Amino acid sequence: MLIRPDQANFRMDNNIMDKIVFNIKINNHLAIDGIDFSDSIFIMPIINDDDIVAREFDGDALMVLSEWEKSTNGSGNYLLFTSLIGVADEGGWKLCAVVHNKNIISIKIPYQDQSLDFNFEKSKFIESVMDTAQRVKHLLLQNDALHVEPINIVFPE
Repeated sequence: MLIRPDQANFRMDNNIMDKIVFNIKINNHLAIDGIDFSDSIFIMPIINDDDIVAREFDGDALMVLSEWEKSTNGSGNYLLFTSLIGVADEGGWKLCAVVHNKNIISIKIPYQDQSLDFNFEKSKFIESVMDTAQRVKHLLLQNDALHVEPINIVFPE
């Protein structure tokens, strides 16, 4: 189900801005829940000094960098996270509503029976996402054996 970004109910306390940075991890070999990953780059969003994938999603999620990049361009619905195998429906992942206002980007992340709402200072959010994308591109140019996980993405139906 798509959420019209203009109809999404967000926490709108403009005085409290969430902060986001992205950690990049490179693993030559890693097994998560019986799934083997080799020569992989994983990107972990850290929001308000908290690894939300580990805490909120029990580590059962991969960030979709290309969708985060697209989300910097304007309001819409984006697959910001997916399952470890890249199939959104497999992990209960849905599209996230992203709303651009004058100085704020609001994101609603639905997951199973909950929803996480965040408000980011627009310029800092865009800078953080684009800086991360550039760092990843640089890593890929340095080592052509590396790839960003998930490799294949199946969007929710």
